Amino acid sequence: MKRYFVFIIGITCLLLTACSNNSESNGKNNKEEKPVEEAKADFPQAESDAAAIVKEEQGTLIESGKQSINPDKVLENIPSSVNVEEAYNGLVSMLHADYSDVNEAYENYNSEFMDLSKKEEKVEEENVVILLDSSGSMAGQVNGGTKMDLAKDALKRFSSSLPEDANVLLRAYGHKGSNADGDKELSCSSNEVFYDLGTFDEQTFNQALSRFEPTGWTPLGDAIHSVQSDLNGKTGESVKNNVYIVSDGVETCDGDPVEEAKNLHQSDLDVTVNIIGFNVDTEGRKQLEDAADAGGGVYKTVNSKVELNKTLDQLLDEAHQSINQSNQVLHQQGQILQ
Repeated sequence: MKRYFVFIIGITCLLLTACSNNSESNGKNNKEEKPVEEAKADFPQAESDAAAIVKEEQGTLIESGKQSINPDKVLENIPSSVNVEEAYNGLVSMLHADYSDVNEAYENYNSEFMDLSKKEEKVEEENVVILLDSSGSMAGQVNGGTKMDLAKDALKRFSSSLPEDANVLLRAYGHKGSNADGDKELSCSSNEVFYDLGTFDEQTFNQALSRFEPTGWTPLGDAIHSVQSDLNGKTGESVKNNVYIVSDGVETCDGDPVEEAKNLHQSDLDVTVNIIGFNVDTEGRKQLEDAADAGGGVYKTVNSKVELNKTLDQLLDEAHQSINQSNQVLHQQGQILQ
């Protein structure tokens, strides 16, 4: 745009000089020659208002993408007898740039602003739900002791490592009856909270773990489904919900842990379902892997006390990293809104 204005000023100066020279020449020769009638200027009046200027049509000498204009051609179209205003009108009519695209963008500009009153949010509530398989097979021996004893010790250590303001809930399933066919109905209905959702208290949590032993069948799907009610109302960007399942085998009570994990993850609770397979066979591993994947979490296989503790520590670290990343994103959003 500056280039065109400089060009217009230059052309105007040339025109004024030409007009001045022509006037002097006429003064010297008016006694000898009769004045020749010049062509009259017939240029449209140039707009002076900015809103009108940007809507004027493109100049007659301006072509799309053209980078230079011949000054002689411009002068040929402006009579030498014009005054300054007429010369300006002529230059504008020939050299006016096309502002239609810019003007359209300006007129269609969306001037709506974000709600600056929105407060910065962060993950302020962390809820951890532990589901412990208490079916009869958890009484089996592995390197370091029985699977149930090792699981309980590892969960004590895991829960004590949670942030002080985190909430934890302990639910066991399959802890009633036996794994005999006659006790299937009783065992498959055993799915119970032993530590209500709240901050960690070591003595109360340890007492809760001592209240059940491995005896029956494996209603894993029903246990996952129960988390919906365990975390009822725990929703929103400032809430993080994680489930940790320790199990040594497949569902044996006709439930569908994969579908239940998927439903839980896709609910408004946005729960992440993580599963540790403790000394599981191929069939059990496949189902537990699928359930963790459907629940948006991870699956890990362990076969000893050391592996179990290491895996729980790793999952806890990953959960905290996820919370920190969420807080960073929410903090950045809050800064944008300030």
